[in-house]
Order: sequence, then structure tokens, then C-alpha cells
Amino acid sequence: MLVLEKLHLTFSNKLSTKLAVWVTLAVLCSTLVLGVSFDLFLQATFLDTTATRMAHAYQRLSFNLERMEQQLQKTASLAASDELLLASVELINRYQDKAAYNTFLLDEEKKSLSLALLERVKLSQSSHFAIYDQNRELIAFAYQQGSELRHGYQSFADPQARIWTRREGESDYQVQALPADGSIPLLHADVVPGEALEKQGLTLYRRLGERLMLQRHQNVVDVRSGRRLLSLDLAHVVDADLFVTLSKDLDLELRMVFDHALAAQAQWLGKRSEKEPVQVSDTGGSYVGLMKTQVGASSAYFSITLDKAKENAAVNAYRLRFAVLGLFIALLMLGFMRAVLMRSLARPLGALMGQIQRIKQGDYTPQPHVSSGDELETISRSVNVLAQAVQEREAALEQARKAEEYLSRHDVLTGLPNTRFLHDRMTHAIDLAKRTQTQLALLFVDLDQFKMVNDTLGHPVGDLLLSRIAERFSHHTRSTDTLARIGGDEFNVLIENLHSQAELEVVVAKYLTLFQQPFECGEHALSITGSIGVAMFPRDGQDTVTLLKHADLAVYAAKESGRNTSRFFSTELSDLAGARADMIHDLKAAILEGDQFELYYQPKVQADTGRVVSAEALIRWHRPGVGLESPVNFIPVAEETRQIIPIGDWIIAQACRDLVRMQREGLQLAHLSINVSNVQMHGHNLQEVIQQALDQYGLSAHQLELEMTESYLAKDTDVAIESLHVFRHMGLALSIDDFGTGYSSLSYLKKLPFTRLKIDKSFVDGLPDDADSAMVVRAIVGLAKNFGLAITAEGVERQEQLQFLRSLDCDEIQGYYYAQPFAMAEFIAFCHANQGVTVPVIDA
Repeated sequence: MLVLEKLHLTFSNKLSTKLAVWVTLAVLCSTLVLGVSFDLFLQATFLDTTATRMAHAYQRLSFNLERMEQQLQKTASLAASDELLLASVELINRYQDKAAYNTFLLDEEKKSLSLALLERVKLSQSSHFAIYDQNRELIAFAYQQGSELRHGYQSFADPQARIWTRREGESDYQVQALPADGSIPLLHADVVPGEALEKQGLTLYRRLGERLMLQRHQNVVDVRSGRRLLSLDLAHVVDADLFVTLSKDLDLELRMVFDHALAAQAQWLGKRSEKEPVQVSDTGGSYVGLMKTQVGASSAYFSITLDKAKENAAVNAYRLRFAVLGLFIALLMLGFMRAVLMRSLARPLGALMGQIQRIKQGDYTPQPHVSSGDELETISRSVNVLAQAVQEREAALEQARKAEEYLSRHDVLTGLPNTRFLHDRMTHAIDLAKRTQTQLALLFVDLDQFKMVNDTLGHPVGDLLLSRIAERFSHHTRSTDTLARIGGDEFNVLIENLHSQAELEVVVAKYLTLFQQPFECGEHALSITGSIGVAMFPRDGQDTVTLLKHADLAVYAAKESGRNTSRFFSTELSDLAGARADMIHDLKAAILEGDQFELYYQPKVQADTGRVVSAEALIRWHRPGVGLESPVNFIPVAEETRQIIPIGDWIIAQACRDLVRMQREGLQLAHLSINVSNVQMHGHNLQEVIQQALDQYGLSAHQLELEMTESYLAKDTDVAIESLHVFRHMGLALSIDDFGTGYSSLSYLKKLPFTRLKIDKSFVDGLPDDADSAMVVRAIVGLAKNFGLAITAEGVERQEQLQFLRSLDCDEIQGYYYAQPFAMAEFIAFCHANQGVTVPVIDA
């Protein structure tokens, strides 16, 4: 409607403007009466107009001279940077010996230079171009005399130097003197200190007879030695044609003279603009302006002459014609406007305004248009079109608003309500439950291993799976409940009007059973499970935010319990979540401070001798306010939050630092074992971290052994094989930790470059009495021997276990039977107390 009002105002303004214009034209006739007074005023200001005109002429002259200077500077700069030209001059500088002059080499090179200079003279329209060698002696030149172009060079083939020239197009060179005007000297003289010529060159004005010459001087020096390589001398002669052309273009007389008697009257030319004033002299019959420019030690003078009578006559003729024409047009337009304004405008304007008013009131039905055959009829038709466009636009906006409102409250992929819709629904449901004294529950459904579907089959299949799950859930959701997708692979179900937890448990179990049948996704039949967390109102929360948070904690607990199950929120879950958050915070602080972690070392002894041959580095955390925190508690959290990466980097650096100290204390271990996490192995440049630590402390790679679990092998076997070969190529020893408890197979052992197997404590505990444990250990030892791998048994605590393992030729023993993990100083003392072992290094 604002658009229509503006149209109305615009039309009204247009009509008022037209009337004002015509009235102004009528007043123009009266204005012509003031022409006489204006003419007198113009006469008084005519001298200023003349000065402005002369200023424009001098500005044109200054521009032309400046353009010539720029052309000379550009030509000189291009020549000074021409690699071929510089190379030719350098060759002449190097080999020109007047006593033993090489005519063929040097004169041919000079001819080539003179031809190049001739081309530059033609391109730049210069008067001449000359090049001088490092001794300032003329090498080659080219010049223009009238319509004739000549080029040549100076030769020292004869005892007396000769100037050889030829006309453009001729084939033979002739001995001929340089131009008689002295524009090209045999010896170049610096007109200013050489430093100025070497930096940017210099353009000077010179008098050449009765003509003005712009001459450019520039030296080229060797950047490294500061030695002069050559000097450039080029010029442009300002002939009378320039002044004739400017005089004709500007309709005035412009001349140049060298009359020193004019020095006191002339202004300096320089770079001018039309706004700079020019002193104009009235000589009675003409107006004269005079400017000068520096030419050597003297000046050149530029005079402009305007015929006063001629100028006044021309101006008066134009004034008369303008006055007559203005009067005629004014009279004609006044008569025409009188006829136009006499036509009837009330009816078409009234009908047009009626159309606009209906549209303003919201009536968009087409109205009969004005039939005046002019712009009013066009406007009337346009108003009808505008009315239809406004009606269509308002309908489209309403439809778009509804669509936007729907999309803002629903998930695009599944069509289910989204988080915003769910929050509004929960707020309403909580208020209703409070009034009716009933319960409600929020189910948080999180798909298990959904990322694997996206990674293996692609996101389109993953999106299709989400749609199929949403369809199945929708078919089994009560009309009074609300099913929503809140993002990714997460769904929420709001269950209202509950009376007991038992009733809710039946509903939760029904949702779990929906995952039992595969989901048809194109050519794939996908089986997937889900974990469900449940929070109830009012027991587990009194508001939307609390219920969502507690349902999230419950689903996390369901996943920790093995997935494909459900968990109800409890205060214990909240406490565990709080404790986990505190541990994450404390771990971040510990990593930043860097002084809360400590490495303990558990000795590993040779089975047949009981000597300490190596050790395993084990991290301990001195957690403020808690004490010594067990790795069992904080390592899983560090792995889940990827804080294990900086912690692992610290372990590697600290272990290398401690190993150097052990060597200084006289301990020579075969190797030091370091545990590495799967998180460190994936998405982290562990190889670079280890190499930096080895280089920093001057250690060899064979002094370290990396221990990793079998789960690393199962995630991506091909990547694992490639990574382990990289570590082995560095010289690191590799050990499978807790062998026999995970995913290892003979094919892995055959492909992977491991050097050691560690028998898990769970198998050692049953030795030697448990037949199954004994059988498994014998198989592991036999397998390792067949593959040429060393064997370490961990968790050895009794004499009988040790004897059994010795009977199988187990290589190393680790466990409390010999020693528990020690702090650094205690470990060194233990090793010295137990024979102060010095064992030859075992080849990794």
C-alpha cells in the first residue's frame, strides 16, 4: 500500500512540476529584459574569461610538453632495462681495445645497436637517441632530420676514430659527420652529478637554433659493483607545428620566442591547470599573455595573442542570436501550454484516483481504465496491473510464511517435528501435567553405530535409513505423543498422560523391538540398534531443559552398558556425569600445568636369569584434592575426549628424558616400553613426535618399544599395517599388548611387523593349575616362537607361574613377583640392588 501512496504522490508532484515549468518559461520573457544589464556585466568580466581561455591554452601546452617528457623517460627506462641492449653494451665495454680493435665483432655489434636505436626513435618519435660506453664515448646513435632517418656508430678500426652512418633503407654505411647542431656529442658529459642520472635520469630543455629541444640523460650502472655500464642520451625537438596546431584548435595565436627582453613580464609555465590565473595585458587592439620555461641558462617565452575586436564581435553575435531564439521558444511554449491546460483533466484524473483509493482499501478487483489515449491511460492500465501484482505477491508471501513456519518447526529430511517444535510441545505438556497431576516422560533414542553406515555406504543411504526409522517410529507412536528428530541420529519421543513407570517400561520396550526387523533402504537391508535414555516428569525434572539433559545422561549410560538397551535416569547417573565433567576439567588443567603427571617404571626381567633387561613406562596422575588417580579411571576419559594425544606426547618425551638419566646412572636397558593409544595412532602424526623426542635426547629408535592393543588392528587393518611398517622402518620395536583377548589372528601376525607378544594377565592368573589357561599360554608361546617373536608374560605374581613360564622358554617376566611399578629414583635403586644389571642391547 505504501507503493500506491508513493505513486499517487509522484503523480501529483509531476503535475505540479509541469505547471511550475511552464510558468517559469513565461517568466523567461521578462528575464530577457535584463539582458542589457547582464551584457554590461559580461563586458566587465570579459578579461577574466579571456584569462581563463589563455590558461586553458597554456595548460594544453604544458600537457604536451609533459607528455613529451614522459615519452622520453619511458623510452629511456625501457632501453635501460633491455637485457639484449645491456648485453651488447657490456660486450663492447669488455672487448673494445682501440689498440687492438676487433672490427668484425665490435662494429657488427654497434651496427645492431644503431638499428635498435633507429626503431626506438621511430616508435617514440624522438629526434635522436645515442648510447655512450663506460668511458662516456659514443657507441651508436640514430636521429631524424626532417623526413630523413639516419643511424650509425663510432668505429676505432682506423687510428683516427670515424663516424659511420647510413640512411634508413640503404645497405652501405658511409663516413659522415654528426649533426652540425651538436645535439649528438662524441663524448657524453654529465649535466648534473652522476648519482642523479643513475637513480632516475634527468630531462632538460635546450635551445636548438630557434627551436626548443627536450633532452633526456640517464646512466645505467652495475648494481653489484656500482660501475657505470652506459649512458643514454635522447631528445625530442619541439617544432613550429605544435604551436600551429594548438593555435588552430584553440582559435588564438600561440608563438615561442627567445627574446630575453620579455623576462620581466613572463610567468613560469611549469605544470599548470586551468584554475591557475594568467596575467593578461590589454594592448588596446588585442589581449596578450606571456609564459616562460627554463632552457639551459636562459629561457624560452610562449606568447598568446587574442584579437580584441574579433572576440567582442563574435560574443555579441552569439548573444543576439541567443536572445532572439529564447524569446521565440518562450512564446511558442506559452501558447502550447495554454492549449494543453485548457483540455479537460478532471474526469480522467478523478477516475485514476478512484482506482488508487480502491487498491489502498484492499480492493484488488480490476477497474475500468481511463480512456484518454495518453499517459493517463497508460498509468490507469498500469494501476490495474499493479493491483493484480500486489494481490499475487500478498498470496505468495502468505504461502511462503506458512512454509517457513513449517520448516522452522519440522525436520527437512524426515518431516518430523524438530527441536523447536518439541520444546514448545514439552512446555505445554508440562503445564498440562501440573494441572492434571499426571506424569510424562521424554525418551532419548540414539542410533548405535550409525556413523559406520555413513562411512561405508555413504550419506545418501544414511539419510534414507533415518527416513525409514522415522516412518516406522511414526506408525507406532500414539497420536497423543510427540516424535521429533533433534539432529543427526537422535530422536526424542514425548510420552504424555502416564500413571506409572511400569506403563512407561512397556512403551520403551516396544520402541526397542522396532529395531529387530531390518530397514529396507534401496538395495540394502540394514540392521541397526538403538539405545534409549528415559527421564520422567516430575521425578527427574521440572522443566524442559532439565528433562532433556537427564534423558541425554540416561542414553549415554545405555550406550556404556553395551547399547541396544534402555536406561532410566537416576541421581547416580547425574553424579557420574558430574564426576566425569570434573575429571575432564582437571585433565585439561593438568595438561596445561604439566607438573601433575609422573612416569613409573615396572621392571621386566629375563626369565632364565632373573636379571632386569627392560622396563615398561606407566603414567601416574597426582590429581589435586584426590591424590594418586589410577590410570584405569582417567585413561578412558582422556581417550574419549582426545586429551590422550597431548598426554601421550608428554609420555614419549618424558620417557626419553628418563632413559637418558638411566644411562647416566649406569643402567643399560635393552629397551623401554611405552603404551600408545588407538587415538594416538589415528589422526595424529605419532611418527614425527617420536622422532623429535629421539633427536632431542640423542637416543636410537631401537631403544624404544611401542605397546598397542589388538583393537587397533581391527579398526582398519590396511592402515594399521602401513603405519606399523613405518614405525618398524624407523627402528622401533613393536609389541602386541594383552595378546589373546582381542581380535588377533594368524593372518595379522603374518602380515604385521611385530617383534614381541605380551601374554595377558588373565591367562597367567590361572597358571599352572587351570588347564584352559595352560593350554592357551602354550599355544601363544608356540605361535610366537614359530613367528620368531619375543614373549613377555605380564601379571606374574607366584613362583609356580614363573616356573611354568620358564619351562616354556618365555623370554621376559613382568609382575609383582619381581617388582611393582616404581617412581624413577626407586626404579634406579631397585635395578642397582638387583645385581646392577648391564645387559647387551637386544636387536629390535
